[in-house]
Amino acid sequence: MADQLESNLPFEDRTQEIQNEILALLNTVGKDQSDLLEVYESLNWGSLSNSVFYSALLTMKKQEQLMSAEQILSFRNRVPNRPSGVPSTHEDTEEVSETWVRRRQPVITKDLIWFINNGETDEIRNKAREYRERVLLDLYTEHVRMTGETYFPELHRLLKAEWDFSFTGEQ
Repeated sequence: MADQLESNLPFEDRTQEIQNEILALLNTVGKDQSDLLEVYESLNWGSLSNSVFYSALLTMKKQEQLMSAEQILSFRNRVPNRPSGVPSTHEDTEEVSETWVRRRQPVITKDLIWFINNGETDEIRNKAREYRERVLLDLYTEHVRMTGETYFPELHRLLKAEWDFSFTGEQ
């Protein structure tokens, strides 16, 4: 997972959770909300990925201080990407590369949920359920190991959607 983005992400394009945390952080350090965009741009927060930035926001809020993107990355033992040369308006011509796309063969696949719901035997259904739970737990632990965050938005949304779908008709 990349810590930095290829280009700066505007404040408006951040998730609602991150926007709320930025506002809470500004209140914690005594900054006015009218300074929001100036602080966001001057500290280069737009260059950070969502997961890195969210965990940094929580840390900054706890320490009651603002940190720049470079400081955040240095705490994560990362070195910020710097352009290799001086910016200019001259562009080098590049060779156009060919891209070969392999034609996909028609493959019939069945989702893991299909095996959980429609397996021929109880053994197949139970194995599919156990495998799914193990994969989700591995995914979550890998996320925690890589980012240090215990909140995993993608997994939360997936599980919530599955819960809503599975239990809407049982009432």
